[in-house]
Amino acid sequence: MELLSTRKKREKEMLKEVKRTSYIRLQLRYKFAHLGEIASFANPKPYVAVWPRLKVNLLYSNLGRFFANIKPITDFFYNAYYVMLWEDLV
Repeated sequence: MELLSTRKKREKEMLKEVKRTSYIRLQLRYKFAHLGEIASFANPKPYVAVWPRLKVNLLYSNLGRFFANIKPITDFFYNAYYVMLWEDLV
C-alpha cells in the first residue's frame, strides 16, 4: 500500500513539473517572438549576399573528378543487377 501511495505522489510531482516547465516555455516563446518582431523593424535593410564569379573550368574539373570517383560504384550496382537476375553475362 505504501509503494502505491509513493508512486502516486511521484506521478503528481511529475505532472506539476511538466505543467510548470510548459508554462515557462510558452512564456519564453511569447516574449522572444515580440522581441524578434521589434528587432526586425530596427534593421529594415535587407542583407545582400555577394556571390563569387562562376569558374567554369573549376566546375568542369570537379565534375570530371566526381564522375571518375562514382564510376566504380555505378559499375558495381550495374553488375549486381545481372547477378540478382541470374542472367548470363556473355
